[in-house]
Amino acid sequence: MNNQTTRLKYRIRNWNDYNIALRSRGSLTLWIDQSLIDSWINVVKSGRPGSSHKYADSAIFALLAVGQLLHLPLRQTQGFASSVFHLLNISLPVPDYSTLCRRSSKLKVKLAGKPASKIKHLLVDSSGLKVFGEGEWKVRTHGKDKRRTWRKLHISMDGETLLMTAAVVTDNKTLDRKALAQLLGDTEGEIELVCADGAYDTTACYKAIKLRGGLPIIPPKSNAVIGGKKWFEDRDEYLRKIQQTGLKEWKVQSGYHRRSLVENAFYGLKTVFTEKLRSRTEDRQMTEALIRCAVMNRLTSLGMPESYVVD
Repeated sequence: MNNQTTRLKYRIRNWNDYNIALRSRGSLTLWIDQSLIDSWINVVKSGRPGSSHKYADSAIFALLAVGQLLHLPLRQTQGFASSVFHLLNISLPVPDYSTLCRRSSKLKVKLAGKPASKIKHLLVDSSGLKVFGEGEWKVRTHGKDKRRTWRKLHISMDGETLLMTAAVVTDNKTLDRKALAQLLGDTEGEIELVCADGAYDTTACYKAIKLRGGLPIIPPKSNAVIGGKKWFEDRDEYLRKIQQTGLKEWKVQSGYHRRSLVENAFYGLKTVFTEKLRSRTEDRQMTEALIRCAVMNRLTSLGMPESYVVD
């Protein structure tokens, strides 16, 4: 008898549509359309002492997004935009690199264009983004010379549309459960289920999810016991089911495995944009990470594969 687990094989059902979506990700019209050109110059006065911003937030966001997608530093981003405007005969000024740097510190980034009215599965997780430090090959070959520094990116994602609904950037010492309340607060629409891993198995997380109107799907810790405490009613029920069927079967029945989709989202983020942040200050690092999430949402909305298991 073969004890090795048979790996499932998948095929893409909508390959033609997904192929078109992949090609569309490289289209410049994704970033430069008429509405962006019309709103390029800021016409709204701040009402505060001093001059108002010359460029609209949408213009700054568009250039920073292109720079992130094409892996361009700010100076090269300015040069790229100038050459594109010249080729398209667009008579608009381009913000210089210092303006892009300065405006990025307080830029408000919106992740999703149109949030869903009801989210059936809200998936939550976090991952690290390197600020500075040596590469993997150098550390493995010659050893570590200096300490690495990371930022943690916490995201929540709609399990149906695969769009990120909220994102929070913290230092590497912040526990995952500390960011959950803000993720839930920044997520628009009604939430039915919230799937998260065992790091969120705390009273505060259950309370935040229940107050938001959702049902927590969180695997209890290995040493968890039925206690009848407030906010832990669902957790106690999970423990009873786990005692009857086992943890593995409970995960299947509860739909917990859908949480793997948020791990795929992190893989996509780091594949498209790398796992390293270029900015040096915390506020700009946060903007940089949020822009990546917003761009990834835009790419996802163009089309995603629909796969099925091959018998």
